[in-house]
Amino acid sequence: MRYCLIILLIVNAAVLPAQISLDFSGQSSSLLNYQLRADKPFLYASQNIITGDYSYRIDSLRKWTLHTSGNFNILIDDDFGWRDISFDFNSYRFWLRYTTKRMEWRLGLQKIEFGSASILRPLQWFNQIDPRDPLQLTNGVWGVLGRYYFKNNANIWLWSLYDNEGLKGFEFYESLPTVPEFGGRFQYPIPKGEWAVSYHHRKASVSIPTKSTIESRENRIGMDVKWDLGLGLWIEAMHVWMNEEIGPLRHSSFVTLGSDYTFGIGKGLNVSMEYMFLNFQDSFLGSGTSNHFVAVLLNYPFSLFDQLSCFANYGIGTDVFSIFLNYEHQFSKIRLFGMLFYNSSDYSGINQNELVYNFSGPGARIMAVYNF
Repeated sequence: MRYCLIILLIVNAAVLPAQISLDFSGQSSSLLNYQLRADKPFLYASQNIITGDYSYRIDSLRKWTLHTSGNFNILIDDDFGWRDISFDFNSYRFWLRYTTKRMEWRLGLQKIEFGSASILRPLQWFNQIDPRDPLQLTNGVWGVLGRYYFKNNANIWLWSLYDNEGLKGFEFYESLPTVPEFGGRFQYPIPKGEWAVSYHHRKASVSIPTKSTIESRENRIGMDVKWDLGLGLWIEAMHVWMNEEIGPLRHSSFVTLGSDYTFGIGKGLNVSMEYMFLNFQDSFLGSGTSNHFVAVLLNYPFSLFDQLSCFANYGIGTDVFSIFLNYEHQFSKIRLFGMLFYNSSDYSGINQNELVYNFSGPGARIMAVYNF
């Protein structure tokens, strides 16, 4: 079906060339990582994303767009020998979109992202964006997404996902890939901000100690609100419940409170802070276990081409801690990053992302990014 779709659009391009546009772009990144306490301290990795956009404009308000991109990875272990090199190629995005003045539909492998929080994100349901990653890479999900925009800037989202393997965002159990998932979201403007409510339903495969594996339906509902009062304020929360008796993770609640402000220090120091409360219980409003996390993100621009950022995350009452220092210099087409980091050995405060190389202990990293 994918190849037939591409052929059909290419035929249309030959018939109606005046209404067709075809663009190619890409991003190539290379990093050298040094981990102080590792058996193999050095690692080299390269990620290369090639993107093609094919657009067919029906009229001034309606348009079809085919977006394709692939991710080619190279990974070399400590001794930089051929026996320790690995290659991998995967689809990064592959979607077809139809847009009108107030509506859009998107079908295929895509990124679905929403919510008001920026670091500790309960509504990170379908992506694994890591705040320590300057490229903000994440795997996509297969599905269909529709959005309608009202005249007052309110909007409604509807989606259905299918054939997705592995964990997505804030998930403890994998979805059954052959059972469709579905959900929606409604956003509404309020004075000085925006408010939204979201819902998602899926069927998960759950492994528990007393049984091998059971299937359970999962429902999650989320709420987020953000105000711009000179001082940015936001709340993001969700509650997840499973239909089956699976133990202490049957019900879970996540609440994030956040704020940001730009201080008039030098060229402007932006400070973002978030606090997350997590609670897990075997029944609704029952007794359970709780965790608390705080995170801080600092950004300071020295010039239009140089910026320093610092990210820190800490689990209150635990030894879970992470700090990440990043200096960026922008050339005409190349960005250069110098990074220092420390992650505790049992670090789990942020969703791990298989596209981002994170290690425990202290270390350093140099990364170059070329956009073309």
